[in-house]
Amino acid sequence: MSPGRKRKSAAEHQANGNPSRREIRQEPKFKPGKGEMPPDWLDDGAKNLWHEMMPMLERTKVFTEADRYSFAMYCLHCSAVRRATLKLQECGDIYVNTNGNVQPSPYDTILRQHSALMHKYGGEFGLTPATRSKVALAGGGEKKSAEEAEMFGD
Repeated sequence: MSPGRKRKSAAEHQANGNPSRREIRQEPKFKPGKGEMPPDWLDDGAKNLWHEMMPMLERTKVFTEADRYSFAMYCLHCSAVRRATLKLQECGDIYVNTNGNVQPSPYDTILRQHSALMHKYGGEFGLTPATRSKVALAGGGEKKSAEEAEMFGD
């Protein structure tokens, strides 16, 4: 059985005017997180991405204390996409197996799987254009700084 569509956050529900008139559920409030240190089990590429993107997430108040491992998974999948892309460039899209049969490169499969997961985890932090407005709604309607407006739009 399909799980159905993803629930809207309380902020989205309020922004739409609560047309169903149902009670809006209260969501837990987490403190803004500090992401100084990535988990030690991340590879070097994922750690570099963590350090590159964490200041932006902290400035926009998207990252909370509960998001450490979700963002770590995003960084891990980004690193895997990078490695698979480099291998595809090196080896090519076509793979000839030991029987002489031609098939798509296994790195193509790896690239697709990790890209989908990267997109999923990135959406949770508003790192895709389609999810950026939802993350902005969850912020509670606070006035954006000029830097945030440039990063996430008006």
